[in-house]
Amino acid sequence: MALIPRGFTDILLDRIVDILNQFSYEQSTFDSTVGFTAERDRLRPLTLEILPHINVYVFSDTPDQAGSRKSSNYTAQIFIDLTTKGGNIEFDDEYTEKAFARLNYLKEQVRHCLFRLVNSDFGFPAGTIASKKWPTWSISKAEIEKEEVETIAGRWSLDVLYSWDAEDQSHLALTDITVDSGLWSGIYHYEGE
Repeated sequence: MALIPRGFTDILLDRIVDILNQFSYEQSTFDSTVGFTAERDRLRPLTLEILPHINVYVFSDTPDQAGSRKSSNYTAQIFIDLTTKGGNIEFDDEYTEKAFARLNYLKEQVRHCLFRLVNSDFGFPAGTIASKKWPTWSISKAEIEKEEVETIAGRWSLDVLYSWDAEDQSHLALTDITVDSGLWSGIYHYEGE
């Protein structure tokens, strides 16, 4: 039995996070206030120190019902949650306005990064991704450790279509292979010690 390779969506998440962090670094060289932190599959609440923050994860991975016995097209729905600092519990309107401005800019940073031509296939060979649909945006709620501070959050939802083929991962164990060296000695020459 051979090891099963990592799944497409698992690798996809790594690549999205990598290009987002690289983009953040590029942007920070122009203006240190526009950097952000991106990671994948974060379940624990955020802390103020890492905001603005981007969390990337697979929300669903749905097969096309018209697939065959050995292959199917899948639609992976990727959620990209964006969170910035809001006002304190006293509802500081000026601070909240600045937080919304930062969220709106972060939204544009992510869209630009994910859809610039160099990232069109997320580093996969051409044809691996059948298509990626334009993302949809919505405002959402984020959890944070300190309740006295509001957070402003939004979510990009991105659908990526790809194909999955069933493969037989069972192979003959090397311990089950025997070679009669007498048969091979006339074909292959090697020098022993």
